[in-house]
Amino acid sequence: MKSKPTALLLSDKADEFFETAHAVFETLSVRTIRAQRCQEAASHLAAFPPPHVVLTDTTLFDATWEGVVDLARKAPGRVNVVVVSRIADLPLYLDVMSEGAFDFVTHSFTVQELVHVFRCALDDAARSRSSKGDLTRHAEARDPLEPTPTV
Repeated sequence: MKSKPTALLLSDKADEFFETAHAVFETLSVRTIRAQRCQEAASHLAAFPPPHVVLTDTTLFDATWEGVVDLARKAPGRVNVVVVSRIADLPLYLDVMSEGAFDFVTHSFTVQELVHVFRCALDDAARSRSSKGDLTRHAEARDPLEPTPTV
């Protein structure tokens, strides 16, 4: 049986936007994990398989979106990061996109717009993971719960 895609919601504030995002992911049959600190997110991103998508605030108690993008790059499979800002900020948008995030959304996005962004991010991660190049990367990654082979 094929497992559900997974999204990590990373925010250290009680936030209506992230509640809406959680509901949107549920309607898309996506398993959601919540974390409040980048340190928590790091353990999820290092796991095999990692979440397909991370939705992160621009700033967290212990990091910024740049730290999250960096952790996603090191994950044992494609992880797309969507950065969430309270306001539209063109310089921030340009920084986010040039540093490797998948997309940038604001609190003003409608549910339909969020569905579109999330589907695109999930589909891109799934395609990348099933491609030959990412399969090699997966083969090299070891499940931390699997016993280490002995010679």
